[in-house]
Amino acid sequence: MTFEDAIGDILKANSNLTDLCSNIYGGIAPQNGSLPYIVFNRSGQIPTPDKQANNIGDLLLEVDIYASGYNEAIEIADAAREALDLATGSYTGFDFSRARFDSQSSVDYDPETRAYYTLQGYIIWYKYT
Repeated sequence: MTFEDAIGDILKANSNLTDLCSNIYGGIAPQNGSLPYIVFNRSGQIPTPDKQANNIGDLLLEVDIYASGYNEAIEIADAAREALDLATGSYTGFDFSRARFDSQSSVDYDPETRAYYTLQGYIIWYKYT
């Protein structure tokens, strides 16, 4: 299992989120995908050297939320934060010790996609097992 698989599972398991937005994609959204949708990507990874182990670090995650309306974008962003903030879990090959909400941009409008969007950032502490 990859980090991205685990993130997708966490998001898709939250019914408050999926009731608002069931289109959740790792990497990129399909071209001409229907609104609303969420796209998440690993934006970085910072290993944390430790005297006892070299298998821990921080995973930087970006979550992009696209919706047809301003309020819808805010509502979906709040549900995504509810799903991810402080999430933990054990997966094949690694554990998430804790996900921490880090930031969110203001909602903006993209005339090209005709969508309102906001970007969230998370830091996820992980340990390879």
